[in-house]
Amino acid sequence: MDLRHTTTGQKAVAKMSVAVNNRYGKNERFYRFSVICWNGLAETVSARLHKGSRMAKRHIISDLNEEE
Repeated sequence: MDLRHTTTGQKAVAKMSVAVNNRYGKNERFYRFSVICWNGLAETVSARLHKGSRMAKRHIISDLNEEE
């Protein structure tokens, strides 16, 4: 996780990559998302999450290639 502040120093910005394994039956899909958090959320995420931290998932975006 990369926590920085804007050039004016007023806003916190956290950048991270989130990996998700979606298992159903014998199938498994792996997704990786780039996430950017701002302000208070950036500070909270930076303080509480570290590489390998588990997170709860609310929604999984369906595979965009399913229509092909």
